[in-house]
Amino acid sequence: GIAMRRGELLCAMSVLSLATAMASRSQRGALSRGLSLLPGVGRNPAPADNAALAFSLVSALPAALRNSRSLCASGRPRPQLAPMRVALRPLTMQAQGEAQAPAKQAGGAEEGLRRNFISNMIEKDLESKLHSSIVTRFPPEPNGYLHIGHAKSICLNFGLAKEYGGVTHMRFDDTNPVKEDQEYVDSILDDVRWLVSDSVGGADPWSGKVRHASDYFDTLYEAAVYLIKNGKAYVDSLTADEMKEYRGTLKEAGKDSPYRTRSVEESLALFEAMKNGEVDEGVHIVRMKIDMSSPNIKLRDPAMYRVRKATHVMTGDKWCIYPMYDFAHCISDAVEGITHSLCTL
Repeated sequence: GIAMRRGELLCAMSVLSLATAMASRSQRGALSRGLSLLPGVGRNPAPADNAALAFSLVSALPAALRNSRSLCASGRPRPQLAPMRVALRPLTMQAQGEAQAPAKQAGGAEEGLRRNFISNMIEKDLESKLHSSIVTRFPPEPNGYLHIGHAKSICLNFGLAKEYGGVTHMRFDDTNPVKEDQEYVDSILDDVRWLVSDSVGGADPWSGKVRHASDYFDTLYEAAVYLIKNGKAYVDSLTADEMKEYRGTLKEAGKDSPYRTRSVEESLALFEAMKNGEVDEGVHIVRMKIDMSSPNIKLRDPAMYRVRKATHVMTGDKWCIYPMYDFAHCISDAVEGITHSLCTL
C-alpha cells in the first residue's frame, strides 16, 4: 500500500532526474516536452493510480529522449507543443483497506479530493481564520535550467494556490552572482508559463511582478546587523578546512570557533569592512550563533553572509557581500507575506 505507491513514484522521479542529468544542456529543457509527444502521456492522461503513471513515465523515457533530441536539433524547443498534463490532485498515502474521509470544502477546495497533510494544514488555517487566503511561491535559483524536482514544486505551489483560491509569487533566489545568468532566468520563466499556462507566450500565471531575493538585499543586510548587535550572529575567520573540522560529523558534536566570542563591536566593524569591499573572498564570513552541538548538523552555526566580488544581474556592483540562500529564503518569504512556504525534495 503505502510503501509500494511511494516507492514506485520516487523510482520514476529518480530515473527521470538521472535521464535529465545525462542529457545535454539543450536537451534538458526539451525532455519534458519530449514526454508530451508520447501517446497517453501528453494528452491529459488519467492513470488509475500513481503507480500506473510512474511506470508509464519510466517506460516512456527512451522515446522521450529521442523526441527531445529531435526538438533540439533546430535550436530551442517549439513553444506550441502541448505540455504533459497531470491533474493536480494531492497524493494520499494510506494503508490498503483504510477508509478515506471525504475532503471538506474550504477556501474553494473541490469536494471529494483526496487529502494529505498539506491540504489538512491549509484547510485548518483557513477555517481558524489564521489566514483569509493563501499565498505560495516558486523560488528557483537562476543558476541552471529547471529539472523534474522543479516541476514537482511548480505543481504543488501553483496547484494548491489555485485549488484554495490563493495566489503564487514567482521569485528568483538570486543570492550567488557567480553562478547566475540571465539565460537561466528567461528559460525558467518560459518553462513556468509553459507548464502552468499551457503556452510559453501565454499570460503570466504568477501574481504581480517577478520578484527577486535581491529586491530585499537592504532588508537582509539590516537583519544581519540586528542579529550581530543582539549577540545572535558573529563574524568568523576560520578557513574552509578549519570550519569543516570544527563542524563535527553526524555522530560527533562540533566545537565552537575561537572567533565565536568576538565582541559585538569587532564583528560589526568586520562586517562593515566586508560590505565595503575591504576584505578578500574567503577571509571572513558571518555565522548564526545557534548550537555547535546540535544533533541537526544544519543548525551548527550556519553561514549567513559571505564576500563575493562579482557583478550581480539585478544590483550591479552595489554589493560585495551576499546572503546565503537559507538565510535569504525565509526572510524573503516573510517580507512577501507568504502564508505557506512549501518546499519539495
